[in-house]
Amino acid sequence: MKCPGCASWYTAVPEERQPGDARPAASGSRPHKPVAPGPAPSAEVAPGPTGTAVATEPPPVLTTFTPSEVAPSAEVHPDAPEAEVSSAKAGPPLVGVAVCFLAAAALVTASFQSTASVAQPLAAVGLILGTAGALVVGGEKPARLALPLGGACGSGLVLIVAWFVPSLLGPGYQVSRARSDYDPDAVRVVPLRVASGGSGALEPGGYADASQAALQQGYIRVRIARATVAPVQVVDSKKRYTKQPFLAVTVQIQHLGNGERVRLVHWGTTGERTVPDAVATANGRKLALVNTDPDMPVGVSYGQDLFPGKSASDLLLFDPPVAGAPVRLDLPAEAWGGHGAFRFRIPGPMVTHANKQAR
Repeated sequence: MKCPGCASWYTAVPEERQPGDARPAASGSRPHKPVAPGPAPSAEVAPGPTGTAVATEPPPVLTTFTPSEVAPSAEVHPDAPEAEVSSAKAGPPLVGVAVCFLAAAALVTASFQSTASVAQPLAAVGLILGTAGALVVGGEKPARLALPLGGACGSGLVLIVAWFVPSLLGPGYQVSRARSDYDPDAVRVVPLRVASGGSGALEPGGYADASQAALQQGYIRVRIARATVAPVQVVDSKKRYTKQPFLAVTVQIQHLGNGERVRLVHWGTTGERTVPDAVATANGRKLALVNTDPDMPVGVSYGQDLFPGKSASDLLLFDPPVAGAPVRLDLPAEAWGGHGAFRFRIPGPMVTHANKQAR
């Protein structure tokens, strides 16, 4: 037979058993018939023509190793992830760094007027995050509490100073806290003369004394230039006047120079835009507006541009009041694109009466 391991040829010989060395048959199996022993094999075997050889080498021996001789394998540590987590926790918490950054940002932004409005929100966010971060890492090393607690304390200090001692944050923060009561739609009284007393207040009903004060809304200031009861000149080459006298009120509108130009539209017109009528009353009686069509009175302007720093005037005609009676005049601010109405009280002495005859 040929050995599959070393490719050598050998002769297989049946195993000889000594008498009485019979192995017990397995339970449930049939007994084997006794086999007569054959002749003993010769020690020397002459080489035959077949080229077979007697196996003289011992069969291969399997080598066994004791557990102590086995090479140790790579050790597996089930606690390795915990070690990595603990090593990661050894560094500073990111939330602590973020809280310190917020506290510093709140302090810096409070120093400038343009960014002071975001100082308190930044400090509030830093205080909340710092407190939450301190609670999260509270059971760990005390050194890890330094950044969250430090940032929270810094943010809280910025809030306390901003609320109670804002002057410590610098002039920029103080200026940003200043609140202006300026209302562009509010009508304000502007005295015409500094020495005049009592001209800065409105009379009952919201009327201003036309002889002592002007009214202002935004960058538009209005005053009553004069009031006259007389025939009115009309646009004509012969300088013709109306036959009957009227109350002619000259209104002066001034652009104070801030903002864009405005378009003045005569009261009671609906051409460019709808502007309500001006209303005049005397002794509780409404004075009717005068329509001189087809003639156009000199001084009446149905539409003109008013540029910054310039002034313009317009003329209003009413039925004449009783001599000496004060006149209350309501001028809708829509004439220059404003809101509300300008109210003047024209005292009796301010209304002049002329005896000019009609031509």
